[in-house]
Amino acid sequence: MNADNVNNIIKVLNSGKDFYQHAIDKVDNSGLVMVFRSMVDARNNALIKLQPFAQMTDGEREAGDSWVVKAREAYADLRAALSKDPDHTYIEQLEEVEDKTLVELKTALNKTSEPLYAAVLKEVHSDIKLCHDRMLNLQKITA
Repeated sequence: MNADNVNNIIKVLNSGKDFYQHAIDKVDNSGLVMVFRSMVDARNNALIKLQPFAQMTDGEREAGDSWVVKAREAYADLRAALSKDPDHTYIEQLEEVEDKTLVELKTALNKTSEPLYAAVLKEVHSDIKLCHDRMLNLQKITA
């Protein structure tokens, strides 16, 4: 198990959770608010599952953020301010965060030989894949 991998995943999950919480305050559609809240819950669950591995490798919980996701959040705010459909802008950018999260999970899965960590990564990957697919469908519906 690689400390950098688990920390990178946690940072992306933290930033993604923050971005969804931010987007909840920015969208007008109550259905989107419910979806975004479910995405926050999925990330909280993933963090609960992964934090013990960060503690095993670093001796402490990872609390950082991903600057890539934070930059995407700022970009989404700018684009939404200029858009005729700000809700779609947030959906589009959050779907990109889902892509980034899946990439980090796949990278960690490919680099680990620790069976318990691999099992947890597969479980988290499955949960995040569902989030990704949901956001991708929303993106297609609102396009």
